[in-house]
Amino acid sequence: MGYNIVDKKYVINEEEAGAIRLLFQMYDEGHGYSAIIRQLNALGYRTKAGNPFGKNSLYDLLHNEKYKGEYVYNKHTSHRPDGTRTRSNKQEEEIIRIPGAIPAIVDEAVWERVNGRLEKNKKNGGAFKAKEMYLLSGLIYCGECGYAMHGNGRYPAPDRPKVITYRCGHRSNNLACNNKEIKRDEVERFVIDQLQTYLCNESNIPKLTAELNQYVAQNSTGNDSDQQKYRKKQKELERNKANLVEAISQTGLQDVFAQKLAEIEAELKMVSSLLHRCEVSNQAATVTEDMVRGYLGSFREFVLKRDIPQIKKFIDSYMERVDVYKEKIVVTFKVALSDGLDEFQTLSYCFEKDTNRKALKTA
Repeated sequence: MGYNIVDKKYVINEEEAGAIRLLFQMYDEGHGYSAIIRQLNALGYRTKAGNPFGKNSLYDLLHNEKYKGEYVYNKHTSHRPDGTRTRSNKQEEEIIRIPGAIPAIVDEAVWERVNGRLEKNKKNGGAFKAKEMYLLSGLIYCGECGYAMHGNGRYPAPDRPKVITYRCGHRSNNLACNNKEIKRDEVERFVIDQLQTYLCNESNIPKLTAELNQYVAQNSTGNDSDQQKYRKKQKELERNKANLVEAISQTGLQDVFAQKLAEIEAELKMVSSLLHRCEVSNQAATVTEDMVRGYLGSFREFVLKRDIPQIKKFIDSYMERVDVYKEKIVVTFKVALSDGLDEFQTLSYCFEKDTNRKALKTA
């Protein structure tokens, strides 16, 4: 959906592409499948087959790499080693990816954010499906045994109000953990307070900026061996490509060698990107106070409006984890830094804050 094939090339179908852009925009803004489906169908959009949109069609569309302009092939295998039929992904090193091979319908950064959220929601389980909203779903762990904690609602007695907590999964399975459950509202209020205090407090921005710059400086060196490895691989691929081009010119068998040439070019592009990343990361970027404000500035507005989906997105972005021990709670923050390559580097600055569990009840 979103493309027509004209002269064996992908051409954007603007009418269908409008549905794709709206789908990605709404999901990126935090809307769920039901709201998106209602909006698409209300506007008269239909699937490629002419049917109303459903949840299964949204899932497949959101995962389609073509919409960011990347053509992917050799991705699936149809048979297992024993010969039985299957439909599973091959190993990543076997998959051929060619960025920019077809016209993009959505911005690559949007596609990556959406698929990052899809992956996180998959790991988090039913955080948004539950009758109660658990802001820390997928982020909160038992500090005593290391198991993930999950939301738990119960009525202590018929005439008593419902108690909503986070409970250790190890304990729930009748296994050996005696860490007590913790009330949801208490721990979530503490986490939001810590975010406001340490990440969204104007007076704390100079200190946080200094810490971030120190962190960048410490992690911007030590890539010499990686650069040497990538340069060696780059020269090897360039030689292989030159030999293949020479073979094509000598034999004229371009169709025979086309796939292998595409594979080499895709790998060469990836290695060049990795080499460029190493070179950029060796140049310690300066983090400014305005950059920090830009990263963190919207959270206070979300809290004031009680915009729960946006608060959840912010927490997922800037909280590494919450560890609940018998006597204390430890919150680990993270701040992802731009690496100058129009994407976020995998390295994140993390720091911890903790409190006594008893203090939560009196806060």
